[in-house]
Amino acid sequence: MALCAFGSVIESHPDAVRMLVVALRRYHETAGAPEAAEAEYDEERAAHERSAEAAGVSKLEHEAEKMVAARLTWEGEGTDGWRPFRLVLQIAPGWHLQANPATEEYLVATEVKAEGGCRLRNVRYPEGEPLPSRLSQQPIAVYTGEVEITGEVSGTERLCLTYQPCDETRCLPPVTRRVT
Repeated sequence: MALCAFGSVIESHPDAVRMLVVALRRYHETAGAPEAAEAEYDEERAAHERSAEAAGVSKLEHEAEKMVAARLTWEGEGTDGWRPFRLVLQIAPGWHLQANPATEEYLVATEVKAEGGCRLRNVRYPEGEPLPSRLSQQPIAVYTGEVEITGEVSGTERLCLTYQPCDETRCLPPVTRRVT
């Protein structure tokens, strides 16, 4: 049923749904059984997916990372072990990121998390700009240009940022990276 729903998207934008197609291939190769998928996913297949033929995904991930410059600054000392931060994202011209919260559940929201046992509070994401989309009945909320995310962190000075850069015709793979 889901494949029927996404069939026209897959046909018209194969690069945008590359990972969906990879997952679909694995599903059909293992007859949809999770146990069979684990048994059949061997080192030989893993080596192939790391090979030059699969390098396209790696290149796309690298390109996705370059679409956003992130600058983290600390705003004063804070109180009670909580330190205010300001994370400024500079999004490449012609590209956008999904706002937080994302408009549709299948979209990858831009998100900040603390690493390893640390905590975040009072995280504030800006409101997204409406963007008409062929994949949604309503405009989706996106970030473009320069975006500022603020909040407070306890116990670390490293944050993880997750985002997925998209342009008018495609989305690159989601990126999760450390910001220090």
